[in-house]
Amino acid sequence: LLTEIQKTTDHFQRSKLFRENILSTMDYTARLLSTAQESINFSYPDILREIEREREELEKEKFKIAVFGNFSCGKSTFLNALMRIDKLPVKEERATAVFTVLRNAEEHGKQHGEAEIYFKDKNFLKADLVKGINKLEIAEKFGLEDKQEQIYEYFEGLSPSVVQHWIDKVEKIKVRNFDADQRKVVRAYKQILRSILTKVFKNKEIRPGTVKNISPQEASKYITSQEYSDLIHHIVYYLDNDLLKKVEIIDTPGLGSSDYTHTLRTQSFIKEANFAILLVEAEKPMQNESEIDFLNLLEEEGKINQLIVIVNKVDRSEKDIQTIKHLMKKELADTFEGDIEIPDERIFFLSSEYFFLKQNPDKNQEKLKALENHKNVVPNALDKFEYYYKTSLTKEKDKILLEDKERFISNQIEYLHKAIQKKVAEKEADLKKVEEKKRLFEKNRDKIEGDFDFLINALYANKRQGRRHGDNKIER
Repeated sequence: LLTEIQKTTDHFQRSKLFRENILSTMDYTARLLSTAQESINFSYPDILREIEREREELEKEKFKIAVFGNFSCGKSTFLNALMRIDKLPVKEERATAVFTVLRNAEEHGKQHGEAEIYFKDKNFLKADLVKGINKLEIAEKFGLEDKQEQIYEYFEGLSPSVVQHWIDKVEKIKVRNFDADQRKVVRAYKQILRSILTKVFKNKEIRPGTVKNISPQEASKYITSQEYSDLIHHIVYYLDNDLLKKVEIIDTPGLGSSDYTHTLRTQSFIKEANFAILLVEAEKPMQNESEIDFLNLLEEEGKINQLIVIVNKVDRSEKDIQTIKHLMKKELADTFEGDIEIPDERIFFLSSEYFFLKQNPDKNQEKLKALENHKNVVPNALDKFEYYYKTSLTKEKDKILLEDKERFISNQIEYLHKAIQKKVAEKEADLKKVEEKKRLFEKNRDKIEGDFDFLINALYANKRQGRRHGDNKIER
C-alpha cells in the first residue's frame, strides 16, 4: 500500500490510499492490543476506545474545527453570524459553559434547528466525584477512603435525605481555608460535587449517559447554567449550512475562565481538534496569559500551522486595523522570539456584532447604524473569512485530517510499544524469579533427600537399638 502511495501522482488517489493505510494500521494496533490482553494480561480499554473513535472519525471524514477564546471575546456571536443563525447565547454575562457542537442537519438526518444534549456517563461522573473528594481533602475526614472505587454506587444507594446531608457537608467546606494557589481548583470541584449530588443523586433530574432532544431555548439554559454544565458532555445543534458539510464546528468553554475545569477541558480539547480558530479582542490582542498558554499548547501538539486568528470587536478599539495588526505581531515576536509566527492570510479583523446585527437588524437598529459608520468595520470582512474557509481550508482538510490521525496512531503505537516492553520485562522478571527458585530447589534437593535418608536410617537404627535394649531387659 505504501508503494502504491509513492507511485501515484493523483492527489485524491494518494489521499484515499493514505487513509486506507492509516485505517489498516489502526486495525492492526487494535488486534495487537487484544492479543496482548489475552497473552500477558495487558489491558488498556481506554486506548482501544480512543482508537475506535479516531477510526470512526476517519471513516466518516469527520473534521473538527474548534473555536477558542477568552470568556466574552465574542465566540458565540461570531458563530451566530457565520452560521446565519440566532440560536447560540450571546449575552456576555452568560458565557458558554459547555462544548457546543454544530453539525450539518442533512448529513445526520435531522431538521434545521434541532438540538440534542449529551449528559456525562457514570464513568465521567465517577471520575469527577473522586477528583472532587480528593481536591477538597474530605476522603479521610468523611470516611470515604475505602469507598472511592465504588463511590458512584455508594451515593446512588442513598436516600434523598441522606444525600442532602452530604450536600450540607460539602457546603460547609470553606474555600478560604485552602492555600491561595489551590482555591480556584477547590471552588470549581466544590461546585461539581454540589451539582452531581443535587441533580443526579438527590433530585434524580439527570440520567447519566443519556441523550435528550431539546429546543434551542432549552439549550441556552443548559449552555449557560453552571449547575447543569458540570453534568453535560456536550450539546449539538443541527443546521442547514454548507460550511458544516463533512465538518463539525465546536464552540468551546472560554480560556482564562475563573472556573478551573472550563479552562482544563478547553485546553485538553486542543488534542482532538483538527483545526483551531482563536478569537482575540482588538483592544489587547495576544496580551492575555491564557492566549499565550493556548499558543504554547498548540505548538506542543504540532498544530500551530492549523490556526486561524480572528481579531474581534474592532469596533471597540480607537486604533486602526493596521496599528492593531502591528501591535499583535510585535507581541508575538517579543513573546515567542520568532518561534511562532502567524501569516497575514490567516488573520482576520472583524466586528462579529456588526455582522450579527446586519443579519438581525430588528434587534438593535441604532447600534447597527453606529457600527456601519465605524472606521474599522469592513462590510465584506466576514465574506473574506468565508472565502478562505471554503477554498484554502477545504483544500487542506483531507491533508490535515490524515496527518492528525497519523500523528495519533504513531503516538499510540510508540506508547503501546513502551508499555508492552515494560509488561514483558515484568513477566520475564517474574519468570526469572521462578527459575531461580527452581534452581535453588534443585540445588538443595540432593541435600534434602540425603538428610531425609539419614533421618530414616537414624530412626531404623534407634528402633533396632531399642529392640536390643528390650531383649536384654527381658533376659535380666
